[in-house]
Amino acid sequence: MTTINHKLVVCLDKGTSTYKPSAHNLNAEQAVEHVKSLEADHIQSRVFDQKRNHSGHDPKKCRACLDAAKKITEEHNTRSADQQQPAVAEASGELGEGD
Repeated sequence: MTTINHKLVVCLDKGTSTYKPSAHNLNAEQAVEHVKSLEADHIQSRVFDQKRNHSGHDPKKCRACLDAAKKITEEHNTRSADQQQPAVAEASGELGEGD
């Protein structure tokens, strides 16, 4: 069985707080270079392994990429919400320093 080592790069759209596909079907070196170019433009990005080769040339129209980006966004937002819980509680006075 052949092992597929393709990479998917997603970038964070700060305006919508969602991840969008940026590139797919990259080898590891290409993925690193793509991330470096995004970071040079101050764009937060992440690299993921693909389970299979994605069809089509445009990752923004690739169903597998769009589905992966949606899942990554959901996981990111869940983690962000979990990390913000203490700050929200503190702001509402629940963790005040004593009355």
